[in-house]
Amino acid sequence: PIPMFPLRQLGILGSFVGSLGEARDLVTLARRGRIAPIPVEARPLMTANAALEDLRGGRIVGRVTLTP
Repeated sequence: PIPMFPLRQLGILGSFVGSLGEARDLVTLARRGRIAPIPVEARPLMTANAALEDLRGGRIVGRVTLTP
C-alpha cells in the first residue's frame, strides 16, 4: 500500500524511454508478428546454481525458468 512507503522506506523506480508514437509503432510491430519471441529455456530446479553462474557469465540468452 502506498501510504506505507514512508514508514518502510520503500520507493518506486522506473524508466521512460521513447515517445508515444514509438510505443504505437512497437505495438503495431508486435501485432504483425514482426518481433521475435524471447527465448525461454526450462531447467531442473536442482541446476539453479549452474543457471545463476550462466547468468553471471553472460551465457543466457532470453530467460531461464527453473522447474521442480
